Amino acid sequence: MSDHFLILDYKKVIKKITSFISDEVRSRKKNGVVVGLSGGLDSSVCIALASRAIENKKIIGLMMPERGLTPITDIQNARALAQKLKIRYKEIDIERGKKILLYRLRKDKLSGGNFSARLRMALLY
Repeated sequence: MSDHFLILDYKKVIKKITSFISDEVRSRKKNGVVVGLSGGLDSSVCIALASRAIENKKIIGLMMPERGLTPITDIQNARALAQKLKIRYKEIDIERGKKILLYRLRKDKLSGGNFSARLRMALLY
C-alpha cells in the first residue's frame, strides 16, 4: 500500500475550504454561520477554518453539552477555543430537553445517544 495519498498541500486545502465557506455565506446571502462546538478536534478545526473564512463577528459557536455525560474538559476546551478566536458562543445543556422528549420512550444507551445527536442537529438548524 502506498503512502502517496497522505501527501497534501495543506495551504491549498485550507484555501479551498475557506474559499468555499466564504463563497457559500455570500452566495446564500447569509449573515454568518453557526458551528457546533464540542471541544473535540473536528469541531475545533471547523470553527478555526470558519474564522479564517469570514469575520469572527459572523460566527456563533453553539455548545450543547449533556450534564453528566459531556466531559468537563470538552466544555473547557470549547470555551477556550471560542475565547481565543474571539468568537461568540452559546451553551445549551440538552439534558433536560432530552429527558422531556424521551420520557415515554425506550431508555437504552444506544437510542439515548442517537437521540442526543439528532437533538444537537436540530438545534444547529
